[in-house]
Amino acid sequence: MSLNFSMFWTLTILMFAVACLFVVIPFVKFNRAQSAKGLKSDWYKSRLTELEGELQRGQFSQQEFDAAVTELKLTATAELKLEQTSDGVADDDAGDKHSVPSEASSAGLMRTYLIAAIVIVAAVVFPAYHYYGEQDKLVQWQAALERMPVLTSQVLNDQNATPSDEDLRDFALGLRTKLQHDPKAIGWMLLGRNLQLLGDLNGAIDAFDKSYRMDPNSIGNMVSLATALQQNGEPGDYKRSIRVLNNVLTLDPQNLTALILVAEGQMLDEQFTESLTGFKLVSRVMSPNDNRYQAVQQRIDYLSLNAVDTNNADTTPVDVANRIDVSINIDVVISASVNLNEFKTLFVFAKKPGLPMPLAVKKIPVTKDMFTNNTFNITLTESDVMVPSMSLANQPSVELFARLSIDDEAPLQTGDLEATLANLMLPSDDTVVLNIKKEGK
Repeated sequence: MSLNFSMFWTLTILMFAVACLFVVIPFVKFNRAQSAKGLKSDWYKSRLTELEGELQRGQFSQQEFDAAVTELKLTATAELKLEQTSDGVADDDAGDKHSVPSEASSAGLMRTYLIAAIVIVAAVVFPAYHYYGEQDKLVQWQAALERMPVLTSQVLNDQNATPSDEDLRDFALGLRTKLQHDPKAIGWMLLGRNLQLLGDLNGAIDAFDKSYRMDPNSIGNMVSLATALQQNGEPGDYKRSIRVLNNVLTLDPQNLTALILVAEGQMLDEQFTESLTGFKLVSRVMSPNDNRYQAVQQRIDYLSLNAVDTNNADTTPVDVANRIDVSINIDVVISASVNLNEFKTLFVFAKKPGLPMPLAVKKIPVTKDMFTNNTFNITLTESDVMVPSMSLANQPSVELFARLSIDDEAPLQTGDLEATLANLMLPSDDTVVLNIKKEGK
């Protein structure tokens, strides 16, 4: 849709034409009727009353009365025509002269009223439109729509571009217009991220919510929504961000960004103990080369001084002195087709069924001589448990994972190889075998 200001003038003229048709013309007719009524009201009604009185007194018959009334009407009609063509001065039946507005003078008066009305309307409407119609914003909107191809390339595709705030606002304006005609989840997510960059957090959250309703399984949108909620910091936003991130971890339990944001949200919500546990988990699966690693360590140092209240923990603390230690002995076996040179880290971890984050984890750098006869033996013990308030001894069963990763990051990605074992009953005295092989081999 493009702007066409000639349409404004067309509609304005049409508005005045309609006003004349439905307002001015009926008013003119009414004025004429009132003038005609004034011409007859004085002498016509007076004479009619006199005739009716004479009839009642028996001065003439009904036939004579009817003839007199007919003559009176004819006289009134002739007088009306005469008055409409005269200079506005009429004689009544008594011979007295009185002033009566003629059709010409009435039309002239109406023209004066109409011209005055048009001038007043124009004097009010056009200045009001100029000052309050925000015509400049309409022009900006048209310009933004025309620049959309360039803005899209600059904002979305050009990695080296640094769009200005004005460019971002124009892109948001154009994108919002397109979404009104063709709403899509990815479009609302892009609008939310754009508004987030502009600092419009409420607008960003609203856009992310629209995208979430259209595509509730979009991990990228959920992470963006949780981030905006934590930045907004209104009552209830932190808890809501945690709920959204738990949905992310249900779909992708190893999503490192979601794990970090959960711990961050808990810290902002003053759940210091849970937050400390979460950041410790993140630090154990995060590569020291990750640019977020130092910030996570700073959070741990801060929370170690503040997370002194353990009464709000989600689970009951384990009696370490009296608990029975449980260990899981695992043989990680790789097929001959696996080239260890392609991998950097071996992750071995146990998960409680239904729990997004691992229960116990070991992270071992991959070396050429770590596997003997393609087998590497490892044991998960209570010392590998991530959450201090939980224990392997408290779990009736666990899920086991062994993953060769191409980097130091815990989340599963393209190129990683993984073996799993579900429903391992605890305690177990047998050695569990996890076979890692390439797909199809």
